[in-house]
Amino acid sequence: MKMPVIKIAVLTVVALAVLGGVVWLAESHISRTASIGSQVSSSQTVAGVQIGGDFTLINQDGEEMTDRDFLGSYRLVYFGFTYCPMICPTELQKMVTAMELMGGKADNITPLFITIDPERDTPELVKEFVESFHPRMVGLTGTQEQIDEVRDAYRVYASKVQVAGMEGYDMNHSSYTFFMGPDGDLLTLFNTGSTPQDIAREVTAIMDAS
Repeated sequence: MKMPVIKIAVLTVVALAVLGGVVWLAESHISRTASIGSQVSSSQTVAGVQIGGDFTLINQDGEEMTDRDFLGSYRLVYFGFTYCPMICPTELQKMVTAMELMGGKADNITPLFITIDPERDTPELVKEFVESFHPRMVGLTGTQEQIDEVRDAYRVYASKVQVAGMEGYDMNHSSYTFFMGPDGDLLTLFNTGSTPQDIAREVTAIMDAS
């Protein structure tokens, strides 16, 4: 199977073309992710459900990283997989575009990509993938157990899907971008209907108010 990052330039062009109109069917699984709104207070607890928490994962350079390594900086966090044909590249490009719109204010934001498919997403593959989007984007993978733990912490739904006539498998998953504060608190989150302008505006307002 060819590595998906070979086609990343094409995927990015497609992603930019559909930024304003993509709605992914996986959002039918919203009940699995706590049915949270797009703007919440500065707390890890939303509607009685804690979002975020401790994790230990492996970055794109093969180094162990924990949630404590990111304390002190804001984070935009997205869960996806490198073999994702459209939605993941689209959402990551939206994240990057939003940061570009924010200018220097984005310097204290770390963009994070966490795989939901550790079986295929090795550190090497994750490295090629994230470098196609932003030079400061951190890509994280790990064992299946480690990924399951961080998915549970963020209430992210994910499952393998076998598609007739397709080599290997696809992944069905919820699609949200989490904006986490310097202390690891969930500040807000964005779904596939959010535009880069929406993200930049809300994130800027939150940072200015803090």
